[in-house]
Amino acid sequence: EDIARFSTITFTEAGTYHFTIGEEPGTALGYDYDDHTWDLEIEVKDQGGFLMVTKNTYTKTDADGQEVTSDEEATFTNDYQVEAIGYTPTVTKAVTGDVPEGRDAQFRFALTAREDNPEGAVLPKEAEVSIQGSGEADFGEIEFEQAGTYRFDIREADGHEAGYTYDEHIWRMTVEVADEDGVLTIEEVTYEKLGTFMSNGEAAEFTNEYDEAVTTGGRVKTGDPADFSWPLAGVGISALFILILLSWRRKEEE
Repeated sequence: EDIARFSTITFTEAGTYHFTIGEEPGTALGYDYDDHTWDLEIEVKDQGGFLMVTKNTYTKTDADGQEVTSDEEATFTNDYQVEAIGYTPTVTKAVTGDVPEGRDAQFRFALTAREDNPEGAVLPKEAEVSIQGSGEADFGEIEFEQAGTYRFDIREADGHEAGYTYDEHIWRMTVEVADEDGVLTIEEVTYEKLGTFMSNGEAAEFTNEYDEAVTTGGRVKTGDPADFSWPLAGVGISALFILILLSWRRKEEE
């Protein structure tokens, strides 16, 4: 919002004067110009040989046909609008370890906007995606309506599939939106893995580990060589006891 003043109008005789004030259309991209015109009425009176402006009134007719008046200024309103631009975030999932056939788990991910973001970003209705096993998925498109720096966090939802270790890292996506002569552009996108030095410009990358031993609660499975550890230990203790007993009997016989 700004105020501008015309040069001073000089009157040489008394009377009622009318002036029309309008805005000249421009060519700046993104702007809608105000096509209303104001009528400025000025009353000049001769008071004892001195000309005096006794009244000035600004009048216009608005879009609803109503008359608007002011004794201070002619007000013009311009609307600035640019066409929104979209960006689609991507998440990838890698699974390490030997996953048995048919044991691929479904992993869920959520996209949230930072509370300190400027206004102008509209999240998609579906801000969650799922990936079956290893793979890649896209969230819905985020729509940007004005320039600014926007940040979003991407997390993996903790699951309960036996044998899987879930990735607890948070990826922060930063989107730089620029306004170039009334046209919005995605200037830069960065994915940063918080707490690390890892970053890229393509996707939030999560890694899950599969360990079959975890599915048995850390117990040794049947058929493992370690199954024999307790029986062998028992045999060793029994043999030692027998040797001690024989040695004691021999001493008694002597």
